[in-house]
Amino acid sequence: MSKVILETERLLMREFNAGDEDDLLRLNGDPDVMRYVGPGQVQTREQVQAGLGRLAKLYQDHPGYGSWATFDKALDEFVGACLLVPYPEANEVEVGYRFFKDHWGKGYATEGTKALIQYGFKELGLNRIIAIAYPENKASIRVMQKCDMKDEGIIHNDQLDIDVVYYTIDAE
Repeated sequence: MSKVILETERLLMREFNAGDEDDLLRLNGDPDVMRYVGPGQVQTREQVQAGLGRLAKLYQDHPGYGSWATFDKALDEFVGACLLVPYPEANEVEVGYRFFKDHWGKGYATEGTKALIQYGFKELGLNRIIAIAYPENKASIRVMQKCDMKDEGIIHNDQLDIDVVYYTIDAE
């Protein structure tokens, strides 16, 4: 069993492993799910496999950080991914998520993000966490606001060559 990172009332987040390849391919292969993730493109099996390899290295090199397979505990069902990862563009740590469409609007993003913010502050000793989104991704912007994150305006993401909204929250 992969290492469990955290549990909320409804969600369980654990490290991804090679056995999650098909679930992750279904998630990352959905154009609606991926529209506002990274370059906004679906991933091939080869890209998912490479990503799982990078995650295994991240788990090893930076314990406590990563993207985690996220499950609805009551359904015992893979519903998406939540993450807390280094964001090199701003030398910060970014919180994020993506869920299958049939799980949108259930509050998972807000629940997972709030839990990861507390985890980052309490378990990892972070002083500040950021979140970014495409400016047209109104649903993610609402999640950031519900999580009491502060709108810092627009920044340019050089890696993706796009402008993104930039939200922050500081440890209390």
